[in-house]
Amino acid sequence: MPSHHSPTGPPVLTQDTELQRAVQTWSKSPMLAVDTEFVRERTFFPQLALVQVSDGRLTALIDPLALEDLAPFIELIEAEAITKVFHSASEDIETIFHHLGTVPRPIFDTQVAAAFCGLGLGVGYQSLVEEVLGTKLHKAETRSDWLARPLSQAQLRYAADDVEPLFHLARLLQDRLKALHRLEWAREESELLLDVHRFDPNLEEAFQRIRGHRQLPPQKLEALRRLAAWREEEARKRDLPRNFVVRSNVLLRLARELPKSLEDIARIDGVGKRTLGRYGRTWLSLIEEARGTPREHFPEHPAPVSARRRKALEDELRQAVTEAAKELDLPAPLLASRRAIEELATVMIRDHARLPSHLSGWRREVLGERLLSQLRAAGVTL
Repeated sequence: MPSHHSPTGPPVLTQDTELQRAVQTWSKSPMLAVDTEFVRERTFFPQLALVQVSDGRLTALIDPLALEDLAPFIELIEAEAITKVFHSASEDIETIFHHLGTVPRPIFDTQVAAAFCGLGLGVGYQSLVEEVLGTKLHKAETRSDWLARPLSQAQLRYAADDVEPLFHLARLLQDRLKALHRLEWAREESELLLDVHRFDPNLEEAFQRIRGHRQLPPQKLEALRRLAAWREEEARKRDLPRNFVVRSNVLLRLARELPKSLEDIARIDGVGKRTLGRYGRTWLSLIEEARGTPREHFPEHPAPVSARRRKALEDELRQAVTEAAKELDLPAPLLASRRAIEELATVMIRDHARLPSHLSGWRREVLGERLLSQLRAAGVTL
């Protein structure tokens, strides 16, 4: 399949020799803008459909469905001397990791950079390009079928628009960050997105993603742990979204009620005849295993904490975060998310005053000691 050069868009690389030539050019640049198009509506794993790359001069679209050898591209994104720029990189990184078995390093995320520049938390690419570059992007192809071939001229133009301004946007944001003495903060925060463990979570911890699990007593939590691990494995094996296998609220009801028969399961809201026939006996087996599990093997289930004490402590922590964020002119959730505050409060109540891992690095520098001081003032024993 030959590549084609659209009069209104960049070349689409479909031949291995074309990719090799492009990589030779890109490898001379200290920075590359990268974006991906993928499809994940009905699958567990994202399906890579297109990769866009620009060094500010050469912009090209890599067609992974046509190319036989992506090794030159893998070497390019692994090159430590080249910074790879993304916007809101998390899903791009996951897609690349799943298909190529690697992650691009080092990276610079312009959404992260925008937050450190005071432009807002989670700002969208279109809005950021318009605000910083004064360029208006057209997003008509957002819901396109990127796995279809041939790609339309509108799709090619959209794909190019997603990556061409990205290179120049990164340059300007880096200049702003240097002036604010925050460039290293943004780089450090961007690198956190390369943690591949979040793409391949421990099956034993899958229950933690189900809302409401904290309210279950030990044996029921053990049942949920087994059910969630089973669903995770089933979803991966069949390449289906988790909720296409069975919805989380159904797993939670199964764990709460611990049914003993198919008839009991059939009475649970959300379980249809087809689902019952396919999975009912498996669920009963898992629940029975949970009943027979020794208490010492249950998931960690800390003793309940006074709601009043927890709220008071979280309020103290939130106040410290808010004050620090105001002084730095940064969004408070960037310094510490609601989940981070809740986790820190739990650590302080149950253990001792130590900062969780996600409050290390630059956060420790600007927030850590303030949080610990606030806790001392609140009467927490350090």
